[in-house]
Amino acid sequence: MGRLTWRLALLGLLVVVGVAAPAGVRSLLMVMMIYAIFALAYGVLLGHANQPSLGQSIFFGVGAYGFILPVLRLGWGFWESLAIALGAGAAAALLVGALAVRVSEAYHVIFTALLAAVAHLVAKNTTPLTG
Repeated sequence: MGRLTWRLALLGLLVVVGVAAPAGVRSLLMVMMIYAIFALAYGVLLGHANQPSLGQSIFFGVGAYGFILPVLRLGWGFWESLAIALGAGAAAALLVGALAVRVSEAYHVIFTALLAAVAHLVAKNTTPLTG
């Protein structure tokens, strides 16, 4: 069997498990896939761009809050909230990217770690909005 055949078989197995599994297992699978995408993005950033970044959690958090807050606070549907999450993530990426590309090497790591710490403090101090 070739590599493509194994990958298709694994994908088929995941689809069958995802459809046939109880709701708790599906929820766990979705969380696992979200973190897998997060890890793949970090791998691309570190492996191909050779720029270690500690600020990816900013976009993860902005996207998550950008999706869930319109659902909970405004009662919006999936697609509208997804559009808001994508827009908020893109705006955060433009802001952080415009600042982070100006520094390199060790300063880039330090700067992105500081931005992540600031974003964490902002999320912690806005609990009336975020819950």
